[in-house]
Amino acid sequence: MFAFLLIFLFAGQSFGPSAIWKPDANFRQTVISACQNRGAKFDACFADQMKAAGASADALAFTHAVHDEAYMQSFRPVGPIGIAVAVYPFRANENDALLIVNGEPPTIDVDALDKLPADQMRADPAYQAMLKNHADATLFPGDRSSTDALLAVGFADGSREVVAGYRVQAGCHACAVLGLAFFGFEFDPQGKWTGTKFNGFTTEYSGDRANARQIVRVTPNSTFTLLLPGNRTTGYSWALTPTKGKKALQSLGQKYEAQGNAVGRGGEEQWSFRAPSSGNFTLNFGYKRPWEKNTAPAKSLEISVQIQQ
Repeated sequence: MFAFLLIFLFAGQSFGPSAIWKPDANFRQTVISACQNRGAKFDACFADQMKAAGASADALAFTHAVHDEAYMQSFRPVGPIGIAVAVYPFRANENDALLIVNGEPPTIDVDALDKLPADQMRADPAYQAMLKNHADATLFPGDRSSTDALLAVGFADGSREVVAGYRVQAGCHACAVLGLAFFGFEFDPQGKWTGTKFNGFTTEYSGDRANARQIVRVTPNSTFTLLLPGNRTTGYSWALTPTKGKKALQSLGQKYEAQGNAVGRGGEEQWSFRAPSSGNFTLNFGYKRPWEKNTAPAKSLEISVQIQQ
């Protein structure tokens, strides 16, 4: 039986970098000492300890929005929405979570796994093919330690899609890894969540912290933009490796947009493409300093683009 995505919704305000909080190395032990006998009031005590340790009002607002169970470690804006790494220091497993925030609903945890989310998923041929080959498949979170782990895609009408990857394992957390599955969370131009679709499955897996890969599904003859986080003030930028011996996607160019005016602040590289009427394509990106010709990229990203109606 395949465990799927259930959305947990939390009401809250709009969040940004001001909600980030960096506790000191002793904070977890401080909370344990102060709160271990508080029982059902442990979470409220956790938030109180954050405040006592100097957490800002915005950081505390985020913590309250997730039921006083986590704090924000990092944030990345994606048009009308944002992506936040939330740290749950007292979870037994998977302490890092990736949340899509500031839209409608205000917060989506991409790893809230429960039942099949929609009838349209049941009818998806790609989804059915995966289940046919892996009847015992179960989803578990991939790398959730960085906002970069989610791929953001923009479309001509201003809508956005956030793609999340999951380990597919043979029935349990300790069972064999069968591969990676990818789902796209779709948002309209105003940031309203409009659905989640199955993007694809690959048997290639070499660890959560291996070179990143993603699968994107776009419609025939559409244009789309890959929104890649970067920071050109460091000298690093994304470079696309030319496709050799295969038909390539039509490139529409790329540009860089800084996020804010603060010195050293990062930004977003926007790589635009036009999809043909059919086919599957692979895009390989490397993040490096252009003048370091013989140096391996600091990080790599492989994106499989599948053209489907």
